[in-house]
Amino acid sequence: MRKLVLGFSLNLLVIAANASVVISNCTPFPFTNNGGNMAGGGTVECPAFSVPGATILDTVTLTETAEFAGPAVFVPVSFVPIGPSGVTWSADPTLFLTSAGEIQTASQNATSGVAITNFSSAFDADVIIANPDGAAVSTTETVQVTYGYLPSSVPEPVTTLLIGIGIVAIGLAMRLPRHTPHDRLPGSPSGGG
Repeated sequence: MRKLVLGFSLNLLVIAANASVVISNCTPFPFTNNGGNMAGGGTVECPAFSVPGATILDTVTLTETAEFAGPAVFVPVSFVPIGPSGVTWSADPTLFLTSAGEIQTASQNATSGVAITNFSSAFDADVIIANPDGAAVSTTETVQVTYGYLPSSVPEPVTTLLIGIGIVAIGLAMRLPRHTPHDRLPGSPSGGG
């Protein structure tokens, strides 16, 4: 019982401590390119970072997926963030699709300029689809932005409640008696006495 209470309380503390990530879809979601036998692409718009009371924006990551329908051909799909101003991104990933129904995923991080002010407005990412074989293909891409941030110094009521319950549960777990095989009463059938 002691281990159960201690495990439960530690889980509550972990939940409260990690409540600092927001994942949003960039629109359109999904992005579909019915380019036929032509290369194509387009632009998706990623939402601004907007968390009341957040003090520091710590990380920004774009996660991109791509798949296609059509004959088995070679279809490169690239993702290029456009802005925000003052932000540098890791290398633009290119996914190489080679069979219908195949799904590939890549991600890229903002490597500099990660600040609430820089991400306070929506920004765009270009989706570039090449079709070197000229075959009739359809592609579907998704882009999500993940904002990692430090919450305000004044926690939300739910976070405070979770931390409080976790601390109380740890205290209770420490007060629960430990039962060992040697704790039997003298004179009991298997006790020594």
